[in-house]
Amino acid sequence: MRKGFDLVIRIGTLEDSGLIAKRLCGFPARICASPDFIDRFGMPTRPSDLRHIPAVHYANAASGLSLAFNSPDGKEETVNLTPAIYANSIGMLVESALRGIGYARAPSFFSG
Repeated sequence: MRKGFDLVIRIGTLEDSGLIAKRLCGFPARICASPDFIDRFGMPTRPSDLRHIPAVHYANAASGLSLAFNSPDGKEETVNLTPAIYANSIGMLVESALRGIGYARAPSFFSG
């Protein structure tokens, strides 16, 4: 008798569940925003500039409502987000950023 199985490939941390997870790879991420958004809020030049402008936040992010950045000298800076909208899929996150709703942290393969 053959037994079936389900396979899911996902980005992020697997929450406590009965599933078995195996890390396949890591990937870089970028902060991205639409040209219209940059025109309205200006071009951020350092992580702290992101604190008070609208963000599109990935609802399943393991980091909660913050983003961690590493400076060139190796120091870590954490920025608390001001979400304009919560996205539950990477596609929705990217589309919302493209429409100027907020900036987003997206995998580099989505943000070009």
